[in-house]
Amino acid sequence: MLRKFPRLRRRLKTIKRAVQYTTLYYIIIGLKRFFLLFPHIVAYRFCETVGRGVYYCAITERRRTLTHLKQAFGDTKTDAEIKKIAKNCFLNLSRNVAEMLCWEKWTPERMKEYIVFEGFEHFREAKQQGKGAVVVTGHCGNWEYLGGFSVVHGIDGAGLARKFHDARINKLLFTVRQGKGFEMIDRDESPRRMLNVMRNNNFLGILADQDIRKINGTFVNFFGKQAFTPTAPVTLALIADCPLIPSFSHRNPDNPYKHTVVIYPPIDLIRDRKNPDAIQENTQRWTTVLENHIRKYPDQWVWMHRRWRTTPETLKGEKQ
Repeated sequence: MLRKFPRLRRRLKTIKRAVQYTTLYYIIIGLKRFFLLFPHIVAYRFCETVGRGVYYCAITERRRTLTHLKQAFGDTKTDAEIKKIAKNCFLNLSRNVAEMLCWEKWTPERMKEYIVFEGFEHFREAKQQGKGAVVVTGHCGNWEYLGGFSVVHGIDGAGLARKFHDARINKLLFTVRQGKGFEMIDRDESPRRMLNVMRNNNFLGILADQDIRKINGTFVNFFGKQAFTPTAPVTLALIADCPLIPSFSHRNPDNPYKHTVVIYPPIDLIRDRKNPDAIQENTQRWTTVLENHIRKYPDQWVWMHRRWRTTPETLKGEKQ
């Protein structure tokens, strides 16, 4: 019936989305205020319970997670191991939510106690070179806290982020992402503002491990399959003539409420930004570092994401 009235259908869809976002916003605000009254562990336990429930109720996401894990690891892991990783993947996301809700209670002292850095010398060396750095990261561990983690340890800079559809929820997310003074830049803003971060000898963080067809990208090998990957980290590092440093976080195996941020050595870049093959190879190099990190901590990545959705064939069809 609604197919005959496309305007009405779009209007109803807009209303439905507005209701969903409003409901989500007030749920977040309510839980946030509630958990601020109790120790952190209360929020963790509540969100972990919800996360376990979501694993069983979100059938599509669970199946996609299991499928991606089987494709990535093949016969190297048993079905039982795959299921355990999938469950822990949902648990990790639930703990991220708990930490977001309790963000106001994360003092610098608590951060230093619960978050450690490995490879911090790579940041110091980049700072000494005076050109700043592009820090490429992914959806590992609690990526939303990387800005706050960095500021507490004396790293100034900014991060790229996409605006959420709802302005109220977007404001909440930016409050967390900005941490204790970490600047956020909308990814649709002028590249000049992004480049100014490095020109001021600071660090620009970019999440670049998802399939986003609306931005410039290239295909690289990721767990044995071609994955469409943003080229912005490489391009910006080449334009700014600065290091490209991979950095990913993970929860500690013996204590999932403590975090380790691993800073890897700068990527050995082919310094030719006008050569598409060089851009592709540079993107492959940091993606390989990401894949190796995920293989060490497979339950820390977002396997439910449709990472291999875009293919050379589908992308070619869209451009025709």
